[in-house]
Amino acid sequence: GALPNRPSSSVSCSSEAPPLSGKGAACAHPVAICCEARARGASRGAETSAQSKKAAAAAAGEEDDMEFANAIVSDKVLDFEMGRVQDAVKALERQGQMVPPAYATRLQALEFRKEMLSIQVDCGVLSIEGYVQQLRAAIPKEKARSKALKEVAGAARQALDAFKRAQMMQLEIDELLKNQ
Repeated sequence: GALPNRPSSSVSCSSEAPPLSGKGAACAHPVAICCEARARGASRGAETSAQSKKAAAAAAGEEDDMEFANAIVSDKVLDFEMGRVQDAVKALERQGQMVPPAYATRLQALEFRKEMLSIQVDCGVLSIEGYVQQLRAAIPKEKARSKALKEVAGAARQALDAFKRAQMMQLEIDELLKNQ
């Protein structure tokens, strides 16, 4: 399926646990609970234009790997970003260059986020409807990020990447809705 799947032996889910936010069965895994709380917090409030531009300028520079990964709500975007990091590592290795530790850190953050999405799906915390809703909410944010990054000197690549992520999420929504 389009939603992330994991082997059932890797996480313990309990239908006897009290539901989180009144939404279905809760996961006994504490990280999923933390992740859902973070997702609720991230959805609160709207950024002003000035805040958005400031965030874009910061994003054009060094971006915290966990913040970057946690902002991704799409399984396909996570796969894309992990592939980009893995391709960059392979290219450096082919050239006989040393691979900076930052690549491993970014890859670990993306893998962790993918695992969190899988746990949420496995435990019933995240339904297909909820997943599509997250994607729909993320698309305009990613497009706004792309637009803001276009105005930052030297951030054209990041602007294009943000736009590509928005396109991937739209394609993912279309695919999910077609398969229902």
